[in-house]
Amino acid sequence: MAAHFGNYNPSSFGWSADGSQVVPFSYKGEPFPSGCHRLVVALFTGLSNDLTAAGLHIPSTHNPLVDGNWGYEPRNVRGSSNLSFHAYGLAVDYDAPHNGMTTSTTFRGTMPANATAIAHKWGCEWGGEWSGRRDVMHYEVHLSPGDVSGVVSANHGGATTAPSSPPGHPVLRQGSTGKDVATVQRRLNLKPSPHPVFGPATKAAVQMYQRRHKITADGVVGATTWSRLLSASILPGERSVSLGCTGPDVAWLQRRLGLVPAKHPAFGIKTQSTLAAWKAKRGLGGGGSAGPVTWAALGANG
Repeated sequence: MAAHFGNYNPSSFGWSADGSQVVPFSYKGEPFPSGCHRLVVALFTGLSNDLTAAGLHIPSTHNPLVDGNWGYEPRNVRGSSNLSFHAYGLAVDYDAPHNGMTTSTTFRGTMPANATAIAHKWGCEWGGEWSGRRDVMHYEVHLSPGDVSGVVSANHGGATTAPSSPPGHPVLRQGSTGKDVATVQRRLNLKPSPHPVFGPATKAAVQMYQRRHKITADGVVGATTWSRLLSASILPGERSVSLGCTGPDVAWLQRRLGLVPAKHPAFGIKTQSTLAAWKAKRGLGGGGSAGPVTWAALGANG
């Protein structure tokens, strides 16, 4: 295993920043919003095990999207035109409120004294070891995709278990009704009726989502599908998107169309018109929205 320390372009050692391989990641129930690349889930679990064993406390936060831990985010390094490791799903931030960026050479927030050694053990760089502006909360993977499993195996870490069904969420299938159906419909960009019903359109949307997440596409919302629906980042090709949608799949679509996503990407009029023109040139119908056929034509790995 040769770590690519000091190389801040993950694409040069084998990674893609399209977000298509991002999956949920949480550690002992604490979420890292939007997750990480599927190949580094076990690695980040092992890293978290060692950091917490050395004294890092990963807090329970009221609003993890604002004041907690961080994962995948399709953006550049702040103040730079280079993509962040977060945009590849190769970085996590721990306890942001107590481990902020600093120019101090002594501040280490809540990180253990051996944070650098632990990071290197897992093929990661710790932002607290950087010169100039130090990012104490931040850890990023500097391994090629082919080296990750070897590091995990060598360290005997990163064991993961299958997700369990979230409490209070029953198995749903065509014909089901109620508020849980509405939850599924909203997550898949369908508009629930006042009395939500799991009909053919919902089943088709669930199957589209399941195919994108490599779940058996039976159109039934069971434990695995529920777990992904409630915690996973939105991947390109898992749902239909149109005017008003937000999320990382919208950002992927915008980049694919040559547009620059905002910090909080939204499917607006410009995205709608650009997509409509792109589809018209290729003889695709349906106007300015993206369903399964459009996603496939765009190159989403659905």
